[in-house]
Amino acid sequence: MSKLVIPLWEKAVLSVEEAAEYGNMSPQIIRGHAHLASLGKSNFPVFWVGCAVKIHREEFCEWLKELAMGHHRLEVKTVTAIVAQATQPVKPGRPRKGVGKNVIG
Repeated sequence: MSKLVIPLWEKAVLSVEEAAEYGNMSPQIIRGHAHLASLGKSNFPVFWVGCAVKIHREEFCEWLKELAMGHHRLEVKTVTAIVAQATQPVKPGRPRKGVGKNVIG
């Protein structure tokens, strides 16, 4: 039995590689925005099926239109820097009293 091949423009959901091909961009950019979306820092149309990243095609087209209309630049360095900053570990424990407060004496 042969496998049915559906063209990208007819699929409802795309993988990272398919979205990269469809949007003519790097898979690292797609993964970076997916990670930013998981942190609430991007409106990228992504969801997960287990560990697999899936992108809703129609919403991805709208996201690309908004990106183009806003004249934004997508660079791997910028996205990775935002992801790295957003995933910095938080210091454990409670904050110390008076630290970071303006105390008028």
